[in-house]
Amino acid sequence: MKISAIISEYNPFHNGHAYHADTTRRETDADYVLSIMSGNFVQRGEPAVLNKYARAGMALDKLDAVFELPTVYAISNAGDFAKGAVSILDAIGCINYLSFGVETDDMNPFDKICDILTKEPANFKASLRDHLKEGTIYPLARELALKDILGDKISEIASSPNNILAIEYICALRTLDSNIIPHIIKRRGSYHIMHESPSSILKTQRQIVHKQIINDILNYNNSDSNIDNTSEFLSASAIRRLIADKNDISEHVPSIVLDAIKKTPCITENSTLDTLLNLRLTELTDDTPIHELSGDMLNRLRSITIPVSFDDAVQQLKTRNITYTRSSRALLNLILGIKADDFNVITKGGYAHYANLLSFRRDSSPLIKLIQDASRIPIINKKSDYHPVQDAESLSWYYDCKATDIYNTLYYCNSKINNPSELSSNLVIL
Repeated sequence: MKISAIISEYNPFHNGHAYHADTTRRETDADYVLSIMSGNFVQRGEPAVLNKYARAGMALDKLDAVFELPTVYAISNAGDFAKGAVSILDAIGCINYLSFGVETDDMNPFDKICDILTKEPANFKASLRDHLKEGTIYPLARELALKDILGDKISEIASSPNNILAIEYICALRTLDSNIIPHIIKRRGSYHIMHESPSSILKTQRQIVHKQIINDILNYNNSDSNIDNTSEFLSASAIRRLIADKNDISEHVPSIVLDAIKKTPCITENSTLDTLLNLRLTELTDDTPIHELSGDMLNRLRSITIPVSFDDAVQQLKTRNITYTRSSRALLNLILGIKADDFNVITKGGYAHYANLLSFRRDSSPLIKLIQDASRIPIINKKSDYHPVQDAESLSWYYDCKATDIYNTLYYCNSKINNPSELSSNLVIL
C-alpha cells in the first residue's frame, strides 16, 4: 500500500489544491493521499474562513483523510511549521511520499541547498558568521551565505517564495533521517505571495533584492496562496476576498466546497479579534514571554494607544525587517496566549506528540487501520477520550483546545452560530 501526504491549509480548498491532490495520486501511484492541515488559525496570523472540521470535510473531495497540524506549529515561522508537520507525518509511520509544489521540476538544486543547510560545512559557517557580523539579519545572512557557496543560479532557488517552504520540508526530512521520499510537483502558471512591494520602500536595486529576500523568508505563509492566479486556479487569498465581497467563486472551487460555503457563513471580519487583542494588550508583562513576539515587538506594543484594531497594531509592529505576516503571527500568539517557554517544552524532545484526525472517507478505512497500527504517536479519533500523558503533548493539546474555543467565539460573533468545543467535536466522515 502506497500512501502520499500533503501539508496544507486549505483556506479554503480550491481547484489548485484539487489539481495538486490528483497529480500527487497519479505521479506517486498512491493508493491513498492524506493531508496534515492547519487548524482554526493559519500561518498568515489570522482565523481561517471556516473551522478546521468544515475545511477538512471539503478536502475529502480529493483526499482520503485529513489530520490537524497543531496550533503552535500552524502559526509559527516556516521552519517550525515544516518541522511540526513533517515530524508528525514521519511518526505516523507509514507515509511513503511527501508531495509539494515548487517552481522547477529539478530536484538537484534542492538537494544541494539542503546539504549545506543540514550539514553546515565550515565554509558556510564562516560566510554566515561574516554576514551576521555586518549586521545582516539571520534569514538574509543565510541566503547570502548560500549564494557565496553555491553561486547565484542555485541560491536563487532558495530565495524564491514558492520554494522556501519546500526547502524547509526537505531539511526536516533529512534531520529526522525519515524514510519519507520528497516528491516535487512543478506549479502551473504564475504564482505569487501576498506581501509588501519592496519597490515602494527601497530605492536601489540591491536594496530591493535584499528586501524581497527578507520578505520571502519571513513572510512565507504556506502554499495555499500560491496557486495560478487564473480563472481556473485562483489563489486562496483571492478567493477569500471574493467571499468577503460576496462575489461568485463557482469557477474556482469544487462543487463540494461551493455548496458548503453557500450553507455556512465564513469569517471575513476581524472585529472580535480586535477586542481580544485589546484585552491582551492590557495584560502585557515581562513575566510571560510570548512565542514569536520579540522583545523589540513587545516594546512597540507598549507604546500603542488602546483601543487599537488588529490591522493597525500589525502596521505599527512592521519594520524594514519585520513583515505584515510575521507581525500578525506574533499578535495571534499573544491573543492565544502561547508562551515561549511552553513552546520550548513542546518542541524540546521532538515535535510529534499526537495526530488529531479531522476527517476521512468511509472507503479509506484500511488506511486508518494501517495508520493506527503503524503510528508511534497517539491517533486521536474521539476527542473526549484522549488524555495526554507527557507535559509536551498536554501543552500542545491545551493550545489546540483553547484555539478552538477562541475561534468559536470569533465565529459566533460573525455568524451567531455556535460550534462545538474541541472535546465535543466529531470526525467528518464522507
